Amino acid sequence: MEAPEIHNIGLCLSGGGLRATFFHLGLLRFLYEANLLSRVRRICSVSAGSIIAAHLVTYWGEYNGSPEQFDRAASELLSFGRLDLRGRVLRRWSLSFVFPLIRLMPRRFWDRTALLQRYYSAYLFKGRTLSSLEGASEAASAPELHILATSMTTGDLYSFTKDGLWAERGQGPQLIRSGLLPLGIAVAASSAFPPLFPPVQISQEMLDATDAEMPYGPELLTDGGIFDNLGVRHFMSLISVMTSALNC
Repeated sequence: MEAPEIHNIGLCLSGGGLRATFFHLGLLRFLYEANLLSRVRRICSVSAGSIIAAHLVTYWGEYNGSPEQFDRAASELLSFGRLDLRGRVLRRWSLSFVFPLIRLMPRRFWDRTALLQRYYSAYLFKGRTLSSLEGASEAASAPELHILATSMTTGDLYSFTKDGLWAERGQGPQLIRSGLLPLGIAVAASSAFPPLFPPVQISQEMLDATDAEMPYGPELLTDGGIFDNLGVRHFMSLISVMTSALNC
């Protein structure tokens, strides 16, 4: 019996620390070698899965290029893993207690989640914003990416996409458009595993949002794995929305 042809693929990339990141890298290599990676159309990512998902979409052309290009893109992730990110962040944060004057500096120099975001932006995403994911999609048919985080303000699941921040509230998903938010902040919010990393605070000013869009004030976003460590629930809700639209 002939195997069915595969047209489109959806991925749910789970959390689990950097071990999960590199497990997912192995999956991407398998899909690449099977000539299936280019057929991935939608990704829902959580925590450490968001690290590799954002890197994949950002460098979609390289991951789908020659074997040498794939290896170069993958080697950037491997080098990032060798940084001992957790140790670096904790050492800097601890020094702020030993030398209290450090805390007079901007938070990005000593706050744990701010340091996390800085490392992501500097080493993996080179200062790119959420809107850059749209550019990648247009250039090389990159998949639609949903970076998932848990709101400690409302208890709901939120999603960063190329368009901004989707808030899943009682009245249904609501989009706060803000493609200029740094991609590193979105990934830091998704992977801020408590209690090691405190939540990422997303203010109205950061999103240029109105009071109606953010009625509870700043959103405190933490590891998406608190809500669903597999990302499957959000993925199934997207399928449900697509199915309903096709049946209309």
